[in-house]
Amino acid sequence: MVNNSPPASSPNPPAAGLAGVAGRVSATPASSITIDLPTPPSVNRTVRRRPPIVGLRTWNQNCDGVLLAAKLKWQKPIEIFELEIVFTDQARIDLDNGLKVLIDYLRRVRLIKNDAKKNLRRLTVSWGYAPFGCRVTIKPIG
Repeated sequence: MVNNSPPASSPNPPAAGLAGVAGRVSATPASSITIDLPTPPSVNRTVRRRPPIVGLRTWNQNCDGVLLAAKLKWQKPIEIFELEIVFTDQARIDLDNGLKVLIDYLRRVRLIKNDAKKNLRRLTVSWGYAPFGCRVTIKPIG
C-alpha cells in the first residue's frame, strides 16, 4: 500500500529536462518496489513524431539516473505482477496518457518482463501524492 500523505518536508518536482533530476526507490516487504520518478511525457507527444521527441529521451535518461543513484539490485524481471501508479495532482498530463511511456520504460530497464495480460494482472492509476511527479509500485504476484 502506498502512503499517499506528503512527508513533513516534501521536495519540489524537478522541471522536465533538468539534469539534476530527483527520485527515490524503495523496496518494501514481500519484494514490492516503489519508485518515485518524474512525470512521463504524454504518449500524444511521442507517437506522432519520428524520431521521438527530445523530451522522451531526456525523461528516460533522468529515470535511469534515479535507478542508478538508488543502486537498486534485481536479478531478473518480475514475471507476474500488479502495478499501482500515482500521478501528482500538479502533473500536466491526462491520467492515461503517461502509461505507455512509463510501462515501456519499466520493460526497457527489465524491472518487469512484459505488459501482456499474462504478466500484468492489475493496473491501478490515480491522482495523489507523488513527490517527483509519478510514483510506481510494482507488486509481484505468487
